[in-house]
Amino acid sequence: MRIVHFLFLLILSLFSIKSLSQQTQKNYAFADSIKSVAIIELFSSEDCSSCPEADAMVNKIALDAANARQPVFVLEEHVDYLNHFGWKDIFANKQFEDRQLAYQHFFKKNASYTPQILVNGTREVYAANLSMADLVIEEALKIPSQVNITFSINNYADSTAEADYHLSSINKNWIINFAVVQKIGVSHVTAGENSGRTLTHLNIVEQLQSDNITIPDGIMPLTHLPLYKPNTYSVIVFVQDKQTMKIVGATQMDI
Repeated sequence: MRIVHFLFLLILSLFSIKSLSQQTQKNYAFADSIKSVAIIELFSSEDCSSCPEADAMVNKIALDAANARQPVFVLEEHVDYLNHFGWKDIFANKQFEDRQLAYQHFFKKNASYTPQILVNGTREVYAANLSMADLVIEEALKIPSQVNITFSINNYADSTAEADYHLSSINKNWIINFAVVQKIGVSHVTAGENSGRTLTHLNIVEQLQSDNITIPDGIMPLTHLPLYKPNTYSVIVFVQDKQTMKIVGATQMDI
């Protein structure tokens, strides 16, 4: 009798765990495709004295675009090659150093640097020139996207999810990128070039996952996701040409 009672409790507990797991999974509707877009990439570091000015400029661009309902998406990518000079940037990731190095080779530059601002992968903007940045963004938004992207986030549970996507067209030179971004982050810097400053960042890229495109429909497994906190993260999806570095389409969804 005790064995039967134990088995009953075990089955009941397993059913409860399964039900709880199902309840914590999150599914999201498809993100709309966008006819034109401007992706602003800022390569930055918290141990760079000229980066806070660039952060502030990019933050203003992002807020102005949001208020104007413009499809302008900021990706703040913190590199790690300055981490050993006095302050360790908690947002830094070697992945972004490698990405910046690819741009360095494309632009035929002798070295990478911070802050560096790029628009749609092909235009550099001087970090202190807001009027030039606005002009480059305005020009980018006049160019139709070469691909429309729709996607959904499914089965978001624990730290994993699946992104189901559809592309209106494909090209052998294109790759698809999924950037998981933290909408806002604040750091109180106590050492290095910005010691004593409080730095505010928008759209900090926590991870960037990429894949070659062979068919218009696909699934991208997303791993090492943050714990679910409503309206604190976004996923920005963009397609980029491997040969020209041009970003040819993008969209985004809050999670």
